[in-house]
Amino acid sequence: AMLEAAYHGGRAIQLTRTTAAHAMSYGIAAAFGIPHGHAVMLTMPWLWENMVNDENALPILMDLASKCVRAAN
Repeated sequence: AMLEAAYHGGRAIQLTRTTAAHAMSYGIAAAFGIPHGHAVMLTMPWLWENMVNDENALPILMDLASKCVRAAN
Protein backbone atom coordinates (compact mmCIF):
# COMPACT_ATOMS: atom_id res chain seq x y z
CA ALA A 1 0.00 0.00 0.00
CA MET A 2 2.88 2.37 0.81
CA LEU A 3 4.55 1.66 -2.54
CA GLU A 4 1.31 2.34 -4.39
CA ALA A 5 0.73 5.58 -2.44
CA ALA A 6 4.27 6.75 -3.22
CA TYR A 7 3.76 5.95 -6.89
CA HIS A 8 0.51 7.91 -7.08
CA GLY A 9 2.08 10.83 -5.21
CA GLY A 10 4.94 10.94 -7.69
CA ARG A 11 2.56 10.73 -10.64
CA ALA A 12 0.51 13.60 -9.21
CA ILE A 13 3.59 15.81 -9.05
CA GLN A 14 4.68 14.73 -12.54
CA LEU A 15 1.25 15.43 -14.07
CA THR A 16 0.51 18.71 -12.30
CA ARG A 17 4.05 20.03 -11.93
CA THR A 18 5.27 21.42 -8.62
CA THR A 19 2.66 23.77 -7.21
CA ALA A 20 2.84 26.69 -4.80
CA ALA A 21 1.30 24.47 -2.12
CA HIS A 22 4.00 21.86 -2.66
CA ALA A 23 6.82 24.40 -2.53
CA MET A 24 5.47 26.26 0.53
CA SER A 25 4.89 23.09 2.50
CA TYR A 26 8.55 22.29 3.11
CA GLY A 27 8.90 25.13 5.62
CA ILE A 28 5.58 24.31 7.28
CA ALA A 29 6.47 20.63 7.61
CA ALA A 30 9.86 21.46 9.13
CA ALA A 31 8.53 24.12 11.48
CA PHE A 32 5.69 22.02 12.85
CA GLY A 33 7.14 18.53 12.48
CA ILE A 34 4.29 17.27 10.30
CA PRO A 35 4.38 15.13 7.14
CA HIS A 36 4.96 17.00 3.88
CA GLY A 37 1.61 15.91 2.41
CA HIS A 38 -0.29 17.19 5.43
CA ALA A 39 1.49 20.53 5.11
CA VAL A 40 0.49 20.70 1.44
CA MET A 41 -3.16 20.19 2.35
CA LEU A 42 -2.98 22.97 4.94
CA THR A 43 -2.09 25.47 2.21
CA MET A 44 -4.57 24.28 -0.43
CA PRO A 45 -7.79 25.96 0.82
CA TRP A 46 -6.15 29.39 1.00
CA LEU A 47 -4.40 29.03 -2.34
CA TRP A 48 -7.52 27.74 -4.09
CA GLU A 49 -9.67 30.54 -2.66
CA ASN A 50 -7.19 33.18 -3.74
CA MET A 51 -6.51 31.72 -7.18
CA VAL A 52 -10.02 30.69 -8.27
CA ASN A 53 -10.89 34.27 -9.27
CA ASP A 54 -7.78 34.62 -11.43
CA GLU A 55 -8.87 34.02 -15.03
CA ASN A 56 -5.42 32.61 -15.86
CA ALA A 57 -5.35 30.24 -12.88
CA LEU A 58 -8.93 28.94 -13.12
CA PRO A 59 -8.31 26.53 -16.05
CA ILE A 60 -5.29 25.12 -14.21
CA LEU A 61 -7.30 24.64 -11.02
CA MET A 62 -10.13 22.97 -12.91
CA ASP A 63 -7.66 20.64 -14.64
CA LEU A 64 -6.08 19.79 -11.28
CA ALA A 65 -9.49 19.10 -9.76
CA SER A 66 -10.40 16.74 -12.62
CA LYS A 67 -7.12 14.84 -12.16
CA CYS A 68 -7.84 14.49 -8.43
CA VAL A 69 -11.30 13.11 -9.15
CA ARG A 70 -9.90 10.62 -11.67
CA ALA A 71 -7.16 9.54 -9.25
CA ALA A 72 -9.72 8.97 -6.49
CA ASN A 73 -11.76 6.66 -8.72
